[in-house]
Amino acid sequence: MDYRSGGWALWLMLCLTHRAPGSLVPTPLAEASRAMAGDTTLSENYAFAGMYHIFDQHVDQAVPKVQFANDDKHLLACCSLDGTISVCQLVPTPPAVLQTLRGHNGPVSDFAWSLSNDIIVSTSLDGSMCIWNTHDGRCIRQIADPDSAQMLCCTFQPINNNLTVVGNSKHNIHGVNISTGKKVKGGSSKLTGRVLSLSFDSAGRILWAGDDRGSIFSFLFDMATGKLTKAKRLVVSEGSAITSISARSWISREARDPSLLVNACINKLLLYRDGQ
Repeated sequence: MDYRSGGWALWLMLCLTHRAPGSLVPTPLAEASRAMAGDTTLSENYAFAGMYHIFDQHVDQAVPKVQFANDDKHLLACCSLDGTISVCQLVPTPPAVLQTLRGHNGPVSDFAWSLSNDIIVSTSLDGSMCIWNTHDGRCIRQIADPDSAQMLCCTFQPINNNLTVVGNSKHNIHGVNISTGKKVKGGSSKLTGRVLSLSFDSAGRILWAGDDRGSIFSFLFDMATGKLTKAKRLVVSEGSAITSISARSWISREARDPSLLVNACINKLLLYRDGQ
């Protein structure tokens, strides 16, 4: 993704097309998961039709990310290259923009919700990270990138939300304590390219980072110190940017292994089994 591009408009449309019941259940092995979900098919669980609402507040610049709050299907946020972040509420109707977070002096490249959804951390091409109070839209703290580089991505440590990890345009990732604004000792490492995506596993012990040269790196995270230890490197496709990584531990009995959902600029969506 070229974050410098402009002139895009966001039409955030909350809609899903209806599919015939049973059409998404791949094999008879999924019966156990169907029972856990109340004996309904995947199609029945996601059987929506039509359009619910359009948010068009960011009409002049691209929107790199849209994300629902943790365990809340009625609260979402989106960041824009216009330098702002919108916090939106879907229920009660009519849907509304609750807060517009303003404070960055450049395009906002990424953001993440805290576990309790009361804090959002965001990164920007202005070389800073901001910590926001989602209830009143106040910027609690602004932290400069340790390398004076463009900040491209961020994520919370899922167990300790005082810690975040950020990635920048100088190929580095850094652990940052948002309470003190300081870099975590031993919490930095270098990738082969610009860091575009980050994701922790649910336990917060493994961190994955993707860069613009087609590589995904895994790191072991020390829960006591915040130290990062490089584990493995996977080359998805040389020169193809890894724009998004999402780690998921499945509840389903048929998919016990943790997996990584990877978006790469090779016209493919990739699913990997976790091998650290």
